[in-house]
Amino acid sequence: NNFRELGANIIIDGGPTGKASAGELIEAVNGSGLEHVIILPNDKDVVLAAEQAAESDPDFIRVIPTRSAVSGLSAAMAYLPEGDIDEICALMNESIELVQSIEVSNSVRDTSVNGIDIRVGAGIGFLDGELVASEPSLAATLLEVLKRGDVSQSEIMTLYTGDGATPEEIEKISEMTESHFPSLELDIVEGGQPLYPFIASLE
Repeated sequence: NNFRELGANIIIDGGPTGKASAGELIEAVNGSGLEHVIILPNDKDVVLAAEQAAESDPDFIRVIPTRSAVSGLSAAMAYLPEGDIDEICALMNESIELVQSIEVSNSVRDTSVNGIDIRVGAGIGFLDGELVASEPSLAATLLEVLKRGDVSQSEIMTLYTGDGATPEEIEKISEMTESHFPSLELDIVEGGQPLYPFIASLE
């Protein structure tokens, strides 16, 4: 797990919904034995629960409002194991402002979101948590999300492959990135995340 490698002490899966409640977060951190705990929600729907948990003990529990796994990884990489807690949190907050997050998965139903018609099985792409694209394949969806992102301000895209990512799709993404964004460096990492075959960061 990438977060374990970056020093995370506690990882909560959030149960069937993948979204932990304030009570679950408080219960998890209270037994940590640590002086301070920094929560990375890594989901826009968990930020509020994390902030509610922090209200129970604002000095002990701090929250970096990461809205995706990508922004969570960026914050985790900015973490310093020693130093003033306020300064550490400030650095982590700065780091998430500098990264754009992309998430790509498959739609499980026909629907329409943000004026985008989506067919079951099609790719759906999110930019900083907002659905912005849907194309027949995951690779084409990721390319469409990139076109909507601020790629001109980015030097590197880190692509984390998860459940459902195939070698063919990875190769297509590599080719499309090189063709459409030749100045963008692509770094591919085996993320192993569920639900999203591909998540990516633009930095």
